[in-house]
This record gives sequence, C-alpha cells and structure tokens, in this order.
Amino acid sequence: MRVTFITHYSDLYGANRSLLNLIDGLRGLGVEPSVICRVEGALSEELAKRDIPFRVFPFEWWLLPPQPKQALKGMVRFLNNVRLLPAMMRQVKQWQSEIIYSNSSETPIGALLAKSLGKPHVWHIREFGQLDYHLRHDFGEPFFRYWLNRAAEVIAISRSIKEEVLRGVRSRVHVIYNGVITASDLQRLADSDTGPKREADGFAFAIAGLIHPPKGQKEAIEALALVHRTHPEAELLVAGTGKDEYVRQMENLARDLGIAPRVRFLGFVDDIYSVFNQVDAVLMCSPFEAMGRVTAEAMAAGKPIIGFNSAGTAEIIDHENTGLLYNGGRDDLAACMGRLIENPELVYELGRNARKKAREEFTVETYAKNVYKILATVAVAKAG
Repeated sequence: MRVTFITHYSDLYGANRSLLNLIDGLRGLGVEPSVICRVEGALSEELAKRDIPFRVFPFEWWLLPPQPKQALKGMVRFLNNVRLLPAMMRQVKQWQSEIIYSNSSETPIGALLAKSLGKPHVWHIREFGQLDYHLRHDFGEPFFRYWLNRAAEVIAISRSIKEEVLRGVRSRVHVIYNGVITASDLQRLADSDTGPKREADGFAFAIAGLIHPPKGQKEAIEALALVHRTHPEAELLVAGTGKDEYVRQMENLARDLGIAPRVRFLGFVDDIYSVFNQVDAVLMCSPFEAMGRVTAEAMAAGKPIIGFNSAGTAEIIDHENTGLLYNGGRDDLAACMGRLIENPELVYELGRNARKKAREEFTVETYAKNVYKILATVAVAKAG
C-alpha cells in the first residue's frame, strides 16, 4: 500500500513528530510512504535520514488569524494552491500512491489533490484552531466541512476534537491517540529509571513545547513564584522555542518575580526524554490542548503530570491516578505543585500509573496498527 502524506510545516513539534512516529510504524506494516512538505526544514532532514521520498511544494494554509480582507486574501491563497496541483499530481502519480493523507486541518491541499486525482483522502484532525490559536478558515467553517464530508475517513486526535471540531461531520470519524514512543524504547526508559533526579533538597518541574501564550508558560512561571515562597529549592525547566520577543518576556517575568535562577530556558530539545529525566513532574498548562503529545511523553517517562482540567488534557489524565488536574489559574496550579513537592510517595505512585497507561495506549505500535486498519479499509473500498 502506497500513501502520500501532507504536512503543513517544517519543525519537529507535535504534529510532525507524530507523523514521523506514524510513518515509522506503518512501514513496519508494509506501507510505502511518501511525503509532500510545504518547506524544507528539520522534518525533511529526518525524512532524508529514513530514506523516505519527499517533495517540497510551497502550498498555502487556510487556517489563519483573522485579518483584513481575509476572504479576498483567502481566494488568492486558494488559487495559489490550485496552480500547484498539476505538478503535485505528476509527483503523486510517479510515486504510484493509492491514498492521500492530510496530517492537519491547516491546509486544504490534500483534499484538493485527492479530488483532482480521484483518490481517497484520509484527513487527520489535530487542532482546535479557533479555540487554541484564534484561527479561522478562509471562507468559513461551512467550506471546511464541505471538504471534510468528501473525505473517505476522518481521524480525530481525541474525543474532544471529535466533539468540538467534527460535530455533525458526515464522514466516518475515528478517535486515535498519538503514539509517542515504541514499546521497546518505553521499556528501556523504565529499566533505566532510578527514581527522582532532583538535587539533594530540590524538586524540578518541566513545561515543554512551543513557547506561546496559549501554551501557558506564563502561568507556570507565576505559579513557581508562589511555590518559591515555601519551597525555594523548586525549579522549572522550560523546553521549546518561540518568537524571540515573547521568550524574552517570559525570561523578564521570571527575573521580575525574583526566581530567574530557578527557571531554566533550554531552547529546542530534540530528545524530550533527556529533559524529563532531570525532573520530578511535568506541567501541561494549555487550556485547549487537542490531546497533548507532551502529556503522553511524560507518562511514558513515568512522570506525574499536572494538567489544565479541560479539552484533551482532561481526557487522558486520570485525576489522582496518573496525574493531577487543576482548574486554571496560578494559585490552583501552585497548590498542585506544592502537593507533589510535599508528597514523594504520591509522585512515585502517579508516575508508575502514568507509565502503565502509556504502555497500554500511547505506543507507536498501537498508533500505527489503528491507523493501518483505516487505511486498509479505504484501500479495499477503493479497489471494490
């Protein structure tokens, strides 16, 4: 089975890391992948290392912040995508692909390409759009839903996405959680886990991902400042990158709150488990996380998670079993952080249960197997 995947950006954050995991797993099941990228970058470098064929076409997004004359600009973007279709069609025919697979709702190019080629389209929806980043589709939601309803199958990253974004969609919708680690790598993490990696009298938290207002780094830093009053040894590791101006704002915030020495900005980290290996617990402060890849990765690392009690985070954290849920605000978050600092037995128990859940639900093998079943169904239907 040959499948062409469409990816909408070049960095190795959540959606693309999940795509690589999926491709790795599907190759083991006999799928021959190819990838269409929007630009070259870290993802295309990884594809080259894996000897996966890819091409770069500068297609346009259609999910963007509100802007003046959005309908007119949207039409220009749409026409730019249409102009790319002939060259993209030739490439897909050369790859002899049977299925077009869009890895995001950020662009319509996969849907357009599938229609032009007369091939089935599988659409993987990973983002809220309007809720998390205040984004809007060119031509509005009805146009987006028109194309969703033409998809052979739709995959939602969580029940929250299915209920919020895909409510009323006529195409069949499947909920499949990301796989974030192979079963063998998860076992190696478990075997090498020697317990908390704190200093003699310290406790470390991590928050990882794009440094951006919706991701909650500001709330995490403010909560640490509150915790610092009674637990001055606590620290926060911030892994990820963002716009320079906003990163500086977060650095200045830590300085103004008097905790700059206790907040470490690590920049982009290729191996997130190297960060989790240094900490005792992980924070997920985004109020509108579609699933939260970082949450699943923290579970695989055997770390308890303190997560915002909403959306996909509330869906995959079992409160008081694999982590703690807080209802928003620095005070509530700080209270949960203090509770873990003061209860090492709870930290151990939550981390152990979290790893067990990751083993059952978030391995690459489980992820790929579930997606493969959908692809096989699509291929059989097309052949029939």
